[in-house]
Amino acid sequence: MLALKGFPVLETERFVLRSLLAQDAESYLAIFSDPEVLRYYNLTPLTSLDQAREEIAKKQQFFEDNFLIRWAITRRGEDRLIGTIGFHRWEKEHLRAEVGYDVERDLWGHGVIGEVLPSVVRYGFEEMGLNRIAGLTVPENIPSKRILEKAGFQEEGILRQNYVIHGKPTDALVLSLLREDWR
Repeated sequence: MLALKGFPVLETERFVLRSLLAQDAESYLAIFSDPEVLRYYNLTPLTSLDQAREEIAKKQQFFEDNFLIRWAITRRGEDRLIGTIGFHRWEKEHLRAEVGYDVERDLWGHGVIGEVLPSVVRYGFEEMGLNRIAGLTVPENIPSKRILEKAGFQEEGILRQNYVIHGKPTDALVLSLLREDWR
């Protein structure tokens, strides 16, 4: 089974994707304490730097345990965290994973995820050996659906009441990209 060795750094025209670091805690807290950023997540907003540090440490450990990979998104030339992107629910034996992402609210609509997602997808197919990458979102999150479609993901359907978000059963829209359809 594939094991990731050393945290990969990915670069695009405007952004650098690197490992989440303890020094990112303040920016991480700013992103994950915003109820609007968490609107489609079943997460309670963070309220302290200690919570942010704990979340970053968990993601670092999950990478070390070869369970998931989550990049910090930074602007080229600035080393401040502005969002995260990565793979979770990585099922190595089935060559599949789910991609997830978030970005601080002030940068919504500025093409951040649209620019970095193709590099992450390439890494998934070329370095992780994935055959399928899924992106799940709630049907109301049209911007996320458009980002995935622009990257080549195809809509598959709805998983009815797949999540409980803020106490309410919520559908999940499933989109996917297969290695054979990539590029």
